[in-house]
Amino acid sequence: MQEELLPTRFAAKKWIFVVQAVVCGAFGLFGVIMGPLFYYGTLRDANGRPATDAGIPLTVIGMVLLLVFFKALFDLAARRGPILRICREGIELKLIGRSYLDKVPLVPGMIRVAWSIISLQGFASKMLRVPWDCIQRVHVSGLPMSKTLTIAGTMFSARASDFTASPPIARSIGFPEVSFVVPVDNVASAVRYFAADSTRRCDLESWEN
Repeated sequence: MQEELLPTRFAAKKWIFVVQAVVCGAFGLFGVIMGPLFYYGTLRDANGRPATDAGIPLTVIGMVLLLVFFKALFDLAARRGPILRICREGIELKLIGRSYLDKVPLVPGMIRVAWSIISLQGFASKMLRVPWDCIQRVHVSGLPMSKTLTIAGTMFSARASDFTASPPIARSIGFPEVSFVVPVDNVASAVRYFAADSTRRCDLESWEN
């Protein structure tokens, strides 16, 4: 009965990207419209004088904000389905917008976002699958409100038809607390529960569905 109560599909948190899309979209559109108008003298300052010097920075800022807006739209679209799914054969993970800087500690968030846009790594997503016998450890670490769910094991591309003949894509993946709608402790508990006994997984859906 307990497995019927445990969720097997875990959705991504989206409200952060909704806020980014609304705020950056509005101010970005304002910048790219008003900037050229000031630069070419169509609009003037409060004293009626030309404000061409404000045109270029306003346009540049607007373009940068629009790039963040498009990144937020991608993040929303990519998070329509679950980002972690517990299946009969193993677990399926969806990685969205991961970049090389994610593995570097103490990098400011704005720099991470800028690099993900410039490198185009922020506009990519990939699906990984971890067979049950390849899962080594599932644990949660960190302080409250900033915990991280780490899944260690041999992970393969979901496109691979034969895991035994395919090279592993990763050995460990971390999901920050803000990744999921539910607390990461709930996700870890569900994965551990089904990993502990193969008979509990008999009625789960296949990851081919």
